[in-house]
Amino acid sequence: CDGLVQCVRIFPHNMRGEGHFLALLKKQGELPANRAGKAGKSVVPKEAEEFFKDVSAKILDDMEFRVIGEKLYALPGGYVPEKPIRYLRTGWYLGDIRKGRFEPSQAFAMGLRPKEYRRVLSLPHDDYRIMKYLKGETLDITDFDRVNGWYLICIDAFPLGWGKVQNHSLKNKYYSGWRWQ
Repeated sequence: CDGLVQCVRIFPHNMRGEGHFLALLKKQGELPANRAGKAGKSVVPKEAEEFFKDVSAKILDDMEFRVIGEKLYALPGGYVPEKPIRYLRTGWYLGDIRKGRFEPSQAFAMGLRPKEYRRVLSLPHDDYRIMKYLKGETLDITDFDRVNGWYLICIDAFPLGWGKVQNHSLKNKYYSGWRWQ
């Protein structure tokens, strides 16, 4: 254990918790030919093109888009998943493509910053609508002048999830498994 100097050790007797160990491992050598990936840039699926016009996240510039089933993922450029291995999650889950339209995912909302998406509804931490949003209710937003479409919902610039504005009401798209009961 003395040879591992550039590691982080958090001992349970020094800090609250169970204890942790962190190390960055780097495999030496070249990537095998079957994992090197294909050259070129992948394209956003046509169902998601309109949505991604409002996204300015630079991290997506180096990513490749893949549709697996009905789900859209962003993977590091050139990455090709091994076929015999079943992956629980392959890349950053961006959303679902259903019936010719794109619905962004909760994981995508949580990974964005408000400045990386054009349509943001940022509510102050003491706004009564935050609790309604967390419960999965539709919100009245007549005090905001908003055009119809997807919005990143934030509390004081911290993302919570998505909502879709239609005629001065916000249809709640907060992940149902996280909703306040």
